[in-house]
Amino acid sequence: MSARPVRVLVADDQAAVRDGLVTILEHEPDVEVVGSALGERRTHRAIAESLHVPVATVKSHANNPFGKLRVGNRAEAAALVERVRDHGL
Repeated sequence: MSARPVRVLVADDQAAVRDGLVTILEHEPDVEVVGSALGERRTHRAIAESLHVPVATVKSHANNPFGKLRVGNRAEAAALVERVRDHGL
């Protein structure tokens, strides 16, 4: 029996960052991208309700957005996106 994938909502105010993260995450076998959103400033509760998950789940993921990618900030994420686009995973 395989484990359920991690469900991810990608949110950032920069389209390039959002698109890049979606591109990278779609190649991860244990990750399911459930949506992409602009920096809409939605509350944790509103996001949780739209994904049908507990608010605590949204909060924990919001506090560590780059953990799965093993990067520490947007610059590292952008560099990773460029590597994936240029060379694949």
